[in-house]
Amino acid sequence: MLVRRRLGELLNPFIQLQLHAFRKAGEKEKAAYWEALFDPDQLAARLKAAGLVVEETEIDHRDFEEWLRGFPELASFYQQMGDVTIEKLLEHYLTLKHLDLQSSDVFIDVAACGSPLSDILRNKGMVAWNQDLIYPAGIKGYQIGGDAAHMPVSDGFADILALHCAFECFRGDADMGFAVEAGRVLKKGGRVGIVPLYLDTIHFVKTSPYCNKRGIPVEKEAKWLWRDDQYKEPFSRHYSPESLAERIASKMKGMDLKILRFTNLEELSKIYLGQRIYCHFMFRGIKR
Repeated sequence: MLVRRRLGELLNPFIQLQLHAFRKAGEKEKAAYWEALFDPDQLAARLKAAGLVVEETEIDHRDFEEWLRGFPELASFYQQMGDVTIEKLLEHYLTLKHLDLQSSDVFIDVAACGSPLSDILRNKGMVAWNQDLIYPAGIKGYQIGGDAAHMPVSDGFADILALHCAFECFRGDADMGFAVEAGRVLKKGGRVGIVPLYLDTIHFVKTSPYCNKRGIPVEKEAKWLWRDDQYKEPFSRHYSPESLAERIASKMKGMDLKILRFTNLEELSKIYLGQRIYCHFMFRGIKR
């Protein structure tokens, strides 16, 4: 089945045109060029200049290891992810830690796909939901189906909304819609967290040349780049500090916002050899 699907991709005339365009593209038309310019110090300074609060902190790997012993099912699930296993586990650790998850909280794992996190939390006696566009519309059990910008839940439904390597996939205006929806869905004192927060020198959307670009909505402010890594994904949005402030922060009225910058990722990479760790930034909002 996989071979047949890949053969179909290669025989698709539009994909062939894209591959031709990709091969002829200049380096500035490919994501790797801009991602190589990533400078967390510069980005933090630009976030502050754009009016956002930035807090620098470190990830305590000993505390992470202790936390991980309490989530063996999560560790087992992400073991299949190879060189990003630690990154995926860190993302979950960081949201639960910095959103201050309490046993009495109502938790939604937004754009959860097949993640077992909510199941694990429910097994620990908490109220936890999965939400994803790929689920059937509406609510079935503890699954919330449909657009995260229009969740079929009541006002003040949740205490925590967490997104793990997901927000960059919100196409079109869905990212801005979610920024508004978070304020409706959260209770007073509720928290929202996005990690990793993909920031780069410019505001861009990247698309694999193996994915059909037709019908993919991309805002005119974004530079549309070819994805030139091994991932055949159709959409990934990276914000500049300024576009983050304009598209997202400005829509989150009545919330105290902060960008957490984790400063010791290089140290962690030496502890977890062979692992790619890239959660430099996390977005956190608390509803007043």
